[in-house]
Parts: sequence; structure tokens; C-alpha cells
Amino acid sequence: MPVMTPGDKLRIKVGFTYSLGDHIENLYYLQLAGALEASDSDVLQDCENWTNHMIAALDNIMTNSFSVNFAQVDQVGWDGVYNTDPELNTAKIVTVRNIGSFAPAFTPAGTSEAYVLSAPATVSLRTEQPKSRGRKAIGGFGEAGVSGGLLTNPVVTQLVLFALSYYFGPAIIAPLHPWLSGVISMKDGSFLPFTGINLISNILGIRDSRKIGRGS
Repeated sequence: MPVMTPGDKLRIKVGFTYSLGDHIENLYYLQLAGALEASDSDVLQDCENWTNHMIAALDNIMTNSFSVNFAQVDQVGWDGVYNTDPELNTAKIVTVRNIGSFAPAFTPAGTSEAYVLSAPATVSLRTEQPKSRGRKAIGGFGEAGVSGGLLTNPVVTQLVLFALSYYFGPAIIAPLHPWLSGVISMKDGSFLPFTGINLISNILGIRDSRKIGRGS
């Protein structure tokens, strides 16, 4: 039976679907800590426990027009050569193997219309490597959670809970094995654990593309 060994990395891909057809995916990276191997069944159970805890913070602030249709777990590695010139850069995260999938428990309770999806909130966690951050653009808020273009305090409070679970959750919510939450450096493929919460903004931004060398 395949197992993960300490130091191995995985990626959880969580897909949200809006009733009008829009699709949003967020990627999360973990590294197995401790000294023991983890079976695939244990890995999936830990990932499900953590994911459910993390996105539960969004239940009351996201409109019920959203649903989570899948969560896919893959063991990942790194390949290529990093170069600051995009034409020469070949560094990339690669899938080593698929571990499995699960259906997250997500029951958003918001009943107002969804706010503009292209203007999400930002949650950012930092690492020891400058500019390598775990940045999540979170949309799907109901219009009731936005006032004057800013997120209301109850929404920001839930984003704080989401960020705390994103940061600490794998170490305390996933009981079978210890995990580190972080990002994979696109410069050398090393795992960069989070060291703190960098930003939780009530100012809605514009969804942008990822730059080379930045976190996921």
C-alpha cells in the first residue's frame, strides 16, 4: 500500500461552484511532519478533517448559491530550473500521484445575492522567504456582507477564523499525523511553512494572476 513519508508534500484542490456557472478553485499545500509514515487512508482523513474545519468558517458569510463539488488530494514534487526570465523559467510543481478525493461538508447559509466575484477578499499568510506567501482570494460573499465597498465586521471575523485554521489547522485539527501548512518555493522546490498571518483585508480587490516565484 502506498504511503507518504515525513517530508513529503501534498496539494489539496478545493473546487467551489456558483449556481450561474462560475467555478473557483483554491489550492492548499501541506508537508508531512513527525517521524511516522502515513497511509493514504490516514492522509485523506486528515485532509478532510482540516478542510471541513477551515471552510466551515465561510458557511455563514458565503451565499447559498455556492457549493463545493470536490476536493482532490495529490502528492506533489518539483521539477525544472528556476529563472527570473519567464522565457527561461521551467520550474513547476508536478503531480507525483493522486491520493484520492472527498466531498467536503459545506453548507453556506447566506441568502442575499452574491457580490461581484471578480472583487474577492484577500487572506494572506507569510513565510520566511520574502514574497512567498499563501494568498487566498475568497469570493462568494452575499451582498449583505458588504457595505460601501468594504466587508462588514462579521465577515472579517469569519475570515480571521478561516486564516487561523489555514495557518494552524493541519497541526491541531488533523489528529492522525502532524502536518505543516505552507507553500512550495518556486525557486528551489523547498517547503516553506507559514510563520504568521500577513494580511486580512476588508477592502475588496481584483482577482489577479500569480507571478513567478510567488506562493499559491
